[in-house]
Amino acid sequence: MDEQPHRLQAINQTILTPLVRQALGNDALVVTNWTYQPIYGGAGLLAHIYRIAGDAQAGEQVVPWSLILKISQTALGSPDPTHTRYWKREPLVYQSGFLEQLVDGLVAPRCYAVHEPTAGEAWIWLEELHDADGPRWSLERYGLAARHLGAFNGYYLTQELVPNAPWVSYQWIHAWLAQTESVMAQFAELLRQPLAQCFYPAEIAKAYQRLWGERERFLSAIDRLPQTLCHRDANRGNLFARRDPDGREHTVAIDWSDVGIGPLGQELASFVLSPAIFYKLDMVDLPHLDRIAFEGYLTGLRAAGWAGSAQLVRLGYTSAAFLRYGLGVIQFLPLFLDDQQRGLVEQSFGHPVKEVASHMVPINQFLLRLADEAQGLIDKWD
Repeated sequence: MDEQPHRLQAINQTILTPLVRQALGNDALVVTNWTYQPIYGGAGLLAHIYRIAGDAQAGEQVVPWSLILKISQTALGSPDPTHTRYWKREPLVYQSGFLEQLVDGLVAPRCYAVHEPTAGEAWIWLEELHDADGPRWSLERYGLAARHLGAFNGYYLTQELVPNAPWVSYQWIHAWLAQTESVMAQFAELLRQPLAQCFYPAEIAKAYQRLWGERERFLSAIDRLPQTLCHRDANRGNLFARRDPDGREHTVAIDWSDVGIGPLGQELASFVLSPAIFYKLDMVDLPHLDRIAFEGYLTGLRAAGWAGSAQLVRLGYTSAAFLRYGLGVIQFLPLFLDDQQRGLVEQSFGHPVKEVASHMVPINQFLLRLADEAQGLIDKWD
């Protein structure tokens, strides 16, 4: 249930009219009515999100409009700027103007304003996006988006200094794994539960327990890779295809709450794994997406002027994917097993939790193959 409607009572014609004028490019419009609808995201959401829509009038002309309102709050994250869940990171990114200067290909949604009505709270007013290619992308469209991500990462490797700003996060994967330590300490005990065994059959569980003890080797390797500015959560749910009237293709990335410094190739981890995890890609296509996304990302890096080894890119991707979605996701096992939290899990995945458990088995097998590949690349590099 949405607990925020009382906050939306502060919205009035005076607030909305200049925002709608920006959105529609018409300074004569006056907002006449509006309604709101909550938009629900994933389990790790750091904000409340709403679609605000209504009518505006200029003379006798009545024009429909819509905006997205994202409310970030201290209570939903951390007040610490160095924390992975720093509540104010995304509002600060939009206020900085940085997202208006992204390279061609990868762009951000238009931001009309950032308001701070009270301490510890920020309202981000954004354009509403509609995906030009619909809810399920072709593999070719994934390849194009990967090229846009590669060009974005490559730009900050070769042509532009990474911003020195309080919203830039560091060592995200290290912090992500630190949040898994307490669950790994009780992993063997949790595996006594039948549902846990569905998520982690014996062979997979044993492999993860072994690799958890070897995690520092993976972390050390990605720390030695070239570092660049990353969106860090370029999952399919955060990406929209946009086609300009002249036919130019863009990939619009939302949710910049994790933006920061990361290893080359890390961007591909969420990009490749999340469509499979959240049922936006058939499992049979996962190896094909792995190949197409990697090729597209490398092409984007090359276009930005980065001429380093493709094996370094592959090492960054495979290590980051395994650490984040293999070892890192184990931190959510107690959530999956909690009957009281089951509704949240099923809302995030759109499937019953037992189906999610079976669905994750081949994904974990794929992640273990990526871990093997990463270890081979580390051996070769060392």
